[in-house]
Amino acid sequence: SQAGVDPEDAILGSSQGIIQGAIEVKIDLDVAVKQVLETVMKVAKPIGLSKQAAVDSAIDGMLQVGEALGERVATKINEYLRDLLIPSRMRNKKYDQLSFERFKWKQN
Repeated sequence: SQAGVDPEDAILGSSQGIIQGAIEVKIDLDVAVKQVLETVMKVAKPIGLSKQAAVDSAIDGMLQVGEALGERVATKINEYLRDLLIPSRMRNKKYDQLSFERFKWKQN
């Protein structure tokens, strides 16, 4: 990028900050996760990324901050992502992958 910042790194860091901030100010985590995903899909093309690359970076950032903040937060983020990204009719099946190939979902 022109500023010397990798767009994927910027999305990763931004998604971490948004989730951590949402927790600190007690904003609903599910709303924050949804907003992050919607926003990165809108900004992907203007910053030179595919939607999938942008979403992958955002998911990575949200899961990283979730893990850093504890198992309870990580589990909630994982559940919200699953609810947003996997159609309800398919949730009972086992999935090792979604279209987001780098992420494996932790199933109980």
